[in-house]
Amino acid sequence: MTNTSITTLSKKRILITLAIFICTPLLAHVINIAVVQYDLSLMFSLNLGAAVMIMYNWNLFGIHYNRAKYNFIDTCIYSFIAFVLFTLWTYISNRYLKCIVIMPRTEVLVRYGYARIGMLIAYSFSEASMLCIVGKCATDPLTIHHRELQIILLSGISIGLLTTILFLPSKNLLTILITLLYNVVLCTILSYLYNQSNSFIPGLIGFAGSNLFFMIASLL
Repeated sequence: MTNTSITTLSKKRILITLAIFICTPLLAHVINIAVVQYDLSLMFSLNLGAAVMIMYNWNLFGIHYNRAKYNFIDTCIYSFIAFVLFTLWTYISNRYLKCIVIMPRTEVLVRYGYARIGMLIAYSFSEASMLCIVGKCATDPLTIHHRELQIILLSGISIGLLTTILFLPSKNLLTILITLLYNVVLCTILSYLYNQSNSFIPGLIGFAGSNLFFMIASLL
């Protein structure tokens, strides 16, 4: 990535994108009043929120897609690295840290077969797209000049904290802190991959692929 960054997104676009992200879990709770199944409610909300966010930021998404396409070999390499990192981190977090990961429970995937495709898309592509776009918007106004590490850490901490506050359905302090650690590391990896590849597409592919792998593996 270059050593300097010029803001290309308007403050209005940044604020509206953040608002869409914030409203996504709120909408899920509203839907859950009628559905009474949070995983399904969040599925609908994630897919809707991601669709709105991508359409609203279509030019931004297109720019990053083209960067990834024109640097296909690098994109493949960083996507593979992303998949490995996210898979290892999610496995460790699930197995040993016992944190809460934004992913449907196995019994829900099995029981609600009619909604399985929607859940697989929501908790992989939609979730990854929203985190990547929000991460880009959050750091866009910042000047990067010789401050890459600080920007990566700031992005990881801020988006990880926001994600934990919005999506964590728990009041247990230890669970909150462990899940915060998981989300901060997750978002820091996404920010690092963006910094190295100059596109958020490799991180999106790696994270979405990792989540999809865990969901499909849980059904076998």
